[in-house]
Amino acid sequence: MALVAPTLILVSGGLRSLVATAAAVAAEQHPPIILLHLKDRRPNLKTRTEYAHRQAKHFDLENLIEVDLPNLKQADPNTPEPRELPDHLPLHHAQILTLGLAQAVALGADRLIWPVQPNADFPAVARLAEQVTLAQHLAQLDLPQGTHPPAVDAPLLDLTDQQVLELGAQLNVPWDLAWSCLLRGENPCKVCDACRRRQAAFEAAGMIDPLLEHPLPAR
Repeated sequence: MALVAPTLILVSGGLRSLVATAAAVAAEQHPPIILLHLKDRRPNLKTRTEYAHRQAKHFDLENLIEVDLPNLKQADPNTPEPRELPDHLPLHHAQILTLGLAQAVALGADRLIWPVQPNADFPAVARLAEQVTLAQHLAQLDLPQGTHPPAVDAPLLDLTDQQVLELGAQLNVPWDLAWSCLLRGENPCKVCDACRRRQAAFEAAGMIDPLLEHPLPAR
């Protein structure tokens, strides 16, 4: 019996990776799933990594790989704490796709799930879709003739934030396993862009966010 090629899912510890992983796990006869967490040294890195592991544990997925994500404006890796990074990181999405595809090829995966989702910003959707096509083309050029790169699937790309939450609700995902806040801290700050986007999404979906309504106790 031939071995089934695994699926690699990029997980950040956030809402979108939680929903995308839940959807992949819920699929009938899904292939083996490997999670890939890219560590880009944003201020919330430690918490996002913790939540990526919480999501893996919830879905009983033992294979979670952590890889450092370099960036042109990254802090010195020898410093103990990452410095604040700008909102727009140079070639950030290109790096995500390149590293994701490289890991997928190395692991023998035939599918890379990227839970990117710009909330119905249609110019951004078009740019991201084009980046997916270009990344797969570059991967094809780098592989031996006659082989094919893993397919890149962005299942949430065309959805709004509200639709992502509604899909997650259908899959009964535990929202307290997803971290969004951009800042360091034991609890969400409720004022950063990511916290405001998350709160607006839950309000639009008519749902209660347990992470914002019931702050976590200090660890």
